[in-house]
Amino acid sequence: MHPPRSKQARSCSGVPYWYVVVSYFEWIQNLNQDYWEEEKIIEKLRHKMMTAFEKVYPIYCEEKGSMRRTALQLAIKRILEAERLRGTL
Repeated sequence: MHPPRSKQARSCSGVPYWYVVVSYFEWIQNLNQDYWEEEKIIEKLRHKMMTAFEKVYPIYCEEKGSMRRTALQLAIKRILEAERLRGTL
């Protein structure tokens, strides 16, 4: 399977980000004893990446940091909000 576009951003470990997401999809399929066709995986990957970009990019433009840092800040905010809702914070 190849990413929807040829330009591949890589994580700190050198693994393409899209590969990490597709591995997550595979895990979900295994948990549910399900099988997705390649077209469905590509569509889910495209949706997941576009949704993430649409949430990160406006913050990135406003704060003028790096995309990676902005994505991490958003992830930490989500974790903190989830913990607050659970009552652990």
